[in-house]
Amino acid sequence: EKAVAEQAEALLKRGQDLFVLTAAAGCKLEAAEFTAETETEHHAEAHDGPDEDHRDYNVTYTLTCADPASIGTIHFNYFNIFPAAKALTVNMIGEAGQSSHEVLREHPDLNLKKGM
Repeated sequence: EKAVAEQAEALLKRGQDLFVLTAAAGCKLEAAEFTAETETEHHAEAHDGPDEDHRDYNVTYTLTCADPASIGTIHFNYFNIFPAAKALTVNMIGEAGQSSHEVLREHPDLNLKKGM
């Protein structure tokens, strides 16, 4: 299990392979901070049902973009790299403020222009 977690950590730190931003934005990955939480740590209270092999990963990516306004869509290759993943929660902080989005395997593109 430790080897699987280490492999996941190495993959998650490679943000440039997990999501694709509009090239015109000129974004560069500056840092990736990683934490992992096992199912038992996440749900300390007792639960019914079988034990699950589950781990929550939290990664904070810091990007610098020459033209962040040109990012229209973010495509998540994450779902190709982690085939068991069903959804991602994406929290973003930028000059325009902060926002939270859920990205699903069935719809791996996050449209940032939608609703603006």
